[in-house]
Formats: sequence, structure tokens, C-alpha cells
Amino acid sequence: VEKDDYLGFYDTIISILPVDHSRPFLGWIQPGSSKKTYSLSRSFLSFRRRLFNFTTKQNGSLRALVPINAWEDVLPMDIMPNPLYRSILADDVEEMTQLGILECDEEDFALCSFACPSKIDVGAAIRKGLDIMRTEG
Repeated sequence: VEKDDYLGFYDTIISILPVDHSRPFLGWIQPGSSKKTYSLSRSFLSFRRRLFNFTTKQNGSLRALVPINAWEDVLPMDIMPNPLYRSILADDVEEMTQLGILECDEEDFALCSFACPSKIDVGAAIRKGLDIMRTEG
């Protein structure tokens, strides 16, 4: 919630995340074993029950979309998120409908946004696609 914004009557949850601008020293040279990996099987079948540290840190600047199945690994739905995202960017209403945007909500893609190596806010793109579908009728 921004400082001039408000909560509505139907809002039931507030999430507070600490703002983090720190940068690891020589983070690009550290071995890959310290990096976090995200998948549904790792989160549900993990023997170590460890909590994720949610912050606003992006670990670098925005990057180009690289389809490496990072979204498919964490999305519990049977939807192809990469082609859906590209059809939203192209404003292709027919392809969005064929790929199942009407079955989606922006909260369904929260894990995709969290685990995305390109740091793309997938939920905002889904909201944009749903708004396009609403205006097109």
C-alpha cells in the first residue's frame, strides 16, 4: 500500500516485506551451490523444513526473458506460462484464450515471479492480459 493509497473493505491480507538494498561482496564469483533453487518437488519433499527469506532484493538488474522452464517447475497448473506471457506482450487475444488465460488469476503466478531468473513480475503481466480480455469482451 502506497502512502496515499488505502485498503478496501474486501482486503483481508497485508504482507509486509523488508526493503533490502544490500549487495553481496563478489556475488557473481561465488560457487553455484549457495544459490537457491525453486521447484515444487524441492519445496514439498524437502527434509529440511527451512523458511524462505522474502525480501525486496532482486539480486541484480532486470534481464531478458530466457525460457529455461523456471516457471513451469513452480507452477501447479497445467498452463504453459512462457507462451502465455509472450501472447500478453503481443496483445494477441486469440492466443491468450487458447493458452487458458481465463482460467488464471495473478495470484496463481506469484511463485513464478519469485523464482524467475529474469526478475519478471509475471502476476502484473497476467493482470494486464486479463484487463485486455475484459476490454475486448
